[in-house]
Amino acid sequence: GGGGNGEVFRLERNGQLRALKILHRGDRIDKDRFQDEIEAMRRCAGIAGVLPVFESSSDFEQSDSMWFMTGLATELMAKLGHKPELREVVDAVCAYATILASIHDLDVSHRDIKPENLFFYEGRWTVGDFGLASFEGKKAVTATRGKLGPLFYLAPEMFNNVKSSNGKSVDVYSLAKTLWKLSTGQQYPLPGSYTPVHLAFRIGSYLPGQLGSAALDQLIAAATAFNPSDRPSMAEFAAEMKAWLAPRVEKSMPIKI
Repeated sequence: GGGGNGEVFRLERNGQLRALKILHRGDRIDKDRFQDEIEAMRRCAGIAGVLPVFESSSDFEQSDSMWFMTGLATELMAKLGHKPELREVVDAVCAYATILASIHDLDVSHRDIKPENLFFYEGRWTVGDFGLASFEGKKAVTATRGKLGPLFYLAPEMFNNVKSSNGKSVDVYSLAKTLWKLSTGQQYPLPGSYTPVHLAFRIGSYLPGQLGSAALDQLIAAATAFNPSDRPSMAEFAAEMKAWLAPRVEKSMPIKI
């Protein structure tokens, strides 16, 4: 596969299948961003659910090209299948939210959350592709003006104020858009902040009779608020999804009606 500034190859290394990403463009910004991607993933290496980096060109004194090797994962859409149940979708997105909350605790933000960058690896949902990640001390500097990130999942503040944007709030917005896309089965999420007063935004409009969809509507609406400070944190987003997934236990009543 390929895209952005790299190509990805499937390979076998010591009897294990791996993915090898190689930089194919050579200007300074590309190289810095590539090194930042490796650094971000290694900073998060202690978090279960972050795709591991096994080797990279930076591990050697000399290398003719820039590359890194990760685990070979299955893409989210391939793992979920064509028409997953809503509970399967929420379970996956809840796992991603939990992983991202731990990433945020390390003061790292992903800033490129979309289905193509979410995976399943060694029995768990896994976050990968940290090419646009933000963290203290990163080398690549984003221009003050100009869009950065996945268009259909991009928070509004990222279109013109990238440098001043809070990457953690951006991740919440993008993951909420991902939840909507996966839940409704649409090819792309609708643009802008989520407004459940309109039928087109409601999950129930695409899944008639689905129990619990209204609660997810409210969560997505909060997470895609225009003002970043009005959005929940990633930890709060994860907690709401865990509550949605919790089994409903009927209380024992002394009088049966």
